Amino acid sequence: LRLRQNMMLSVNTGFQRNNLEGKETNSMDRWLGSINANYNPSDVTSLNFSFSNFRTTNTLYAVSIPFIQVDSIQLSLVNRQFSAGMNTYFNSERNTSLTGFLSYFRSYSIENDVVNTSQKLNNLNAFISYSRSWDEPDWKASAGLNLNRNSSSVSNVLTLGPSITLSKSLINDELKLSARISYISIYMDGQHNRNIINPGLSLSYELFPGQELLMNSRVVYQNALMSSSQSFSEWHTRVMWRSRF
Repeated sequence: LRLRQNMMLSVNTGFQRNNLEGKETNSMDRWLGSINANYNPSDVTSLNFSFSNFRTTNTLYAVSIPFIQVDSIQLSLVNRQFSAGMNTYFNSERNTSLTGFLSYFRSYSIENDVVNTSQKLNNLNAFISYSRSWDEPDWKASAGLNLNRNSSSVSNVLTLGPSITLSKSLINDELKLSARISYISIYMDGQHNRNIINPGLSLSYELFPGQELLMNSRVVYQNALMSSSQSFSEWHTRVMWRSRF
């Protein structure tokens, strides 16, 4: 539904059920409802809001053994989620922008068709990023700040940290390089648990039309501040070949 020239609203609802004959090893009943709104207050700014409320019932059966009664395991979930996003440009050239995102959801497990409020999970994720690009030379830089909070009946985990990314195109856009570094602080139940430094480098090179070589490498340094965690360092590298037809 178009409410105004610059505002759109969409609503979605439905019901899903599988394993109608009871012969599959997995059964699921699902009701889903969601609403999404998009609003553009100006030519350089866009906003998005969404809310969903759905119930999922998932039943897993063990392998059937003749003459032996095997109990099933039922896993269910009620989930309410809200998210909001924003993107705005600071000039008509659209080379400087600010992007923000916020998401929150709460879920409960269900036992015997009864919501168990003692087993719940709350998750909050927020991100904001400032980006700037230059045509000459062909550079792009961005700085962001990310926050994530998970709270449940047994633990509370807060993750907070900034990140910086630099990207550049070379050889007529055939070679693209990107370098990124992030710093993460993790708090568990209100106590500073550990810090993580994560530098990384990625590149893509178009050898031939439709043929591309990709490489991604990153290092993880973890500094543990409590005995419940361990300090370590890791190096991850992945090389891929992509072919388009």
